Amino acid sequence: MERSNASTFNEKLEFMESEILSQYSGQDNIADVKQKLSIIRHQFKQKWSTARNTKARFLENNSKWLKGTISLPKAGLSPGRPQKVFADLSERSKRRKTEDLRSSDFDELAYATQMKLRKTGEVEASKIVKTLTKSPQKAKKYALAMKKKQLKKKKKLLRN
Repeated sequence: MERSNASTFNEKLEFMESEILSQYSGQDNIADVKQKLSIIRHQFKQKWSTARNTKARFLENNSKWLKGTISLPKAGLSPGRPQKVFADLSERSKRRKTEDLRSSDFDELAYATQMKLRKTGEVEASKIVKTLTKSPQKAKKYALAMKKKQLKKKKKLLRN
């Protein structure tokens, strides 16, 4: 907590929490960690107010407690079977994983797809999705153009 440039006690505690939570990825036991950190934060505040918000008194009265250890779940280790990458899943597993998504409205899914493509830097693909979802005729024209392009590639490969 001394490393933080925070001026208030609460800011220092928030800095400590963010430092600890930054070691955990999205799949880890973050809920458990947050709960334990919340308990520690509460204890810290109680002990701080008991010391009448004085650093020297706090350190003197709680030196043993401060030297103690805190046990948190290990970062990077989630219990159970490791998850496969979506592309490596079977067709049935993909259907099961996307069941909630498929129950969403078409317009929501199309918009979410556009935003995800844009976020990953695929701006042109995002524009194509937007164009194709606006008009069924444009989608048909695009599909025909793609088929023609694929046929040209096949013919070119057969000639060589």
